[in-house]
Amino acid sequence: MPEGERLVLHLPGGGGMGDPAERDPALVARDVRDGLVSPRSAEFDYRVALAPDGAVDAAATAALRR
Repeated sequence: MPEGERLVLHLPGGGGMGDPAERDPALVARDVRDGLVSPRSAEFDYRVALAPDGAVDAAATAALRR
């Protein structure tokens, strides 16, 4: 590719299926651990509360999902 040029790709993609708040909290915690989801997104998008060690806080998650 010549210097100064750029390649732009527009690829199809989707936002997933279903309500994010219905996703298994353990899978959300795994995604945070793997760097695919931020802790903030886990809480605000998926409604999953994580403890400082990355484990799911079941009581806080239940409260977020009410």
